[in-house]
Amino acid sequence: MLQLRLLGSFELRSETGARMAVPGRQSVALLAALAVAEGATMGRAQLAALIWGERGAEQADGSLRQELLRLRRALGDAGLIVSGGPGQAITLAADRIDIDAIRFAAACRANDASATAVALYRGPFLADFPERTRDSFSPFLAVTRKTMADAAIMAMRRMLAGGEGTVALAERALALAPQTEEAYAFLIRHFGALNELARARFWAEAARASFTGAGLAAPASLCALADAVCSEAAAAPFHYFRVQMGISPAWMVPETANDEPTAAPVGGQKLPPDAVPSRPRPILLPEVSNRPSIVVLPVRDLTETIAGGPPIGEVLTEEITASLSRLPGFFVVARHSAMAYAAGGDVRFIARELGVRYLLETGIVQSARDALRCHARLIDGRTGLALWSEAIEARAADRFELRDRIVSETAGRLIPRLLNAEIAAALGAPSQAGGVWAAMMRAQGELLRERPVATAMRAARAHAEDAVRMDPDMAQAHAMAGYTRCHLATMRYSAQPVRDLFRARRHMIKALKNGRDDPTVLGMCANIAMYACFDIDRAVTLCEDAVRLAPNDASAWAELGHIRRVAGDDPRACLGLIAHAERLSPRDPRTALWLHQVAWCHWKLHDLDAMEAAARRGLGLYANIPWLWLALTASLALQGRTEDARQALLVLRGVMPDFTPSRFYWTARWIYGRRFEGDVKQNYRALCDSIARLEGARPAARIDSELTPPRRLAG
Repeated sequence: MLQLRLLGSFELRSETGARMAVPGRQSVALLAALAVAEGATMGRAQLAALIWGERGAEQADGSLRQELLRLRRALGDAGLIVSGGPGQAITLAADRIDIDAIRFAAACRANDASATAVALYRGPFLADFPERTRDSFSPFLAVTRKTMADAAIMAMRRMLAGGEGTVALAERALALAPQTEEAYAFLIRHFGALNELARARFWAEAARASFTGAGLAAPASLCALADAVCSEAAAAPFHYFRVQMGISPAWMVPETANDEPTAAPVGGQKLPPDAVPSRPRPILLPEVSNRPSIVVLPVRDLTETIAGGPPIGEVLTEEITASLSRLPGFFVVARHSAMAYAAGGDVRFIARELGVRYLLETGIVQSARDALRCHARLIDGRTGLALWSEAIEARAADRFELRDRIVSETAGRLIPRLLNAEIAAALGAPSQAGGVWAAMMRAQGELLRERPVATAMRAARAHAEDAVRMDPDMAQAHAMAGYTRCHLATMRYSAQPVRDLFRARRHMIKALKNGRDDPTVLGMCANIAMYACFDIDRAVTLCEDAVRLAPNDASAWAELGHIRRVAGDDPRACLGLIAHAERLSPRDPRTALWLHQVAWCHWKLHDLDAMEAAARRGLGLYANIPWLWLALTASLALQGRTEDARQALLVLRGVMPDFTPSRFYWTARWIYGRRFEGDVKQNYRALCDSIARLEGARPAARIDSELTPPRRLAG
């Protein structure tokens, strides 16, 4: 498939990836105009007028015919343009060309594809295309550039407001639109949460200057956030700012032994004592405990009380506190202790008095007769800055069901954000700091980084084994060590896979000894049970126990859907379980893994288009997961799209060099065990046959009779 890139510098590449030349400026304009037209189709007269409008209609049509001929000669038989007769339309052959502008427009229209849109926006539309004064194409070019830049900025704003931002993204948004409120708010909160108050203050002042310079009033919410950061900066000790900002104010003078300021020498003379300003005495907030801890502040309830029952706000406080108390390793302040702060106050002093690292503020209102909206904010107890905020709305005919939905969705969305904050804190600290809990957070953080899976798994295993050495009885540490060893062996990243599978099983036994009531441990052990012990029934039981213990844990629901699909349950029901996980945590960093599970459910249903779509969506979020590339390769191969499948297979070989259809077939046979018969066996044979044919290899259908199976674990 040809590749046409219009966002940023113009590029046209062949199916092999080689750059293709076009005859000239008019050819580029012609391709660009067709690419952004609805349906990639435009009438001949309209296209001629757009590019050669300064000429007469007859001359413009002749120029169009000549340019089409030149373009066809340059591109050979690529089939780039399909042209009708006089008066008919000209169309880009969408089935033979991949156009980034079309994919960008589709991603901008989808509410959940902002990251894809931002990734596609490499720069302005035809960034290297020169504008000319007396050129009919230049106005079209200017309008299209602005439209696409506005769409990219809107996608960036959605990501920044939705908790998916990064510093690079915020700075990129400000480069495109200097008055992007969401970018300033993200940068201020981000650096405030990292205790880099100098940089937070810099962005607070930059925000004010940007809006003032443009003759605009800064948004009230941004002003309040900037004031909070500047107040925090003013309360910080001076030596902190001397280090962070590299400044040494003129009024800073040495002190005498009795703590009285002396005059600083100026030109060899001393100033009079009354001319020396006294040093300000900053008010320092005491340090908040470093343990992972949280308090759920009393919910501000603006709803009507359910007849015969307690106020919804009180129930919500109790239920969210109970949900968070199931998080292993977290200390959660009891509801009765939190009720003492119902009147509110400075959250930093509340955190100090309770000794907690995080606070959760919530408020609930009735948005309609059958709907409630809950506003939740996760706050850093040391800085008082919000780490995450979201409005969650639920509808139901029954008020009790409505309350349960609000509780479930609030807890489901909060838990991954809370863990993300802990992971960020652990990764930002020295490698040996924080003890066993920080080691576990670093292990989880490695698995979420955008890096090759083999590297991430090995780094996570190293951190987990450090945690095991520090605390040999910690169930989570054993579960993570076993989980990473298991997947390194299964994906052929291990030099001794059989040994690592045995070690994974030993870690699982030790993890279950002390972690039967820990849903995170049960979820990881379910993976080990299926991939290292080849015991699907036990994996299902462990996942069901995890869901029972933590009904608001999105990852547990997704894992249950995946394992039940392998166990032979209805794939539609399994898709429902994974969809429930996505509803609980719609912007979860583990979504790419869930989409891998969705893709294989669609394979079971023989819905290859949906399988391909799920794989592509997952790769758009995290491009290094081998099983997503395998799902994409398989879906394309089974659809008969050989060339596209070969390209996907090349990438799969890059991320998992030891992959072969025969190894995949035997791995599936081990995992399924007695279930590997009938339709299951035929489906895997057809899949492996299709991949083997891409390289002219021996069909997988003969694997079980022609090859000796690799060594299998005993027991």
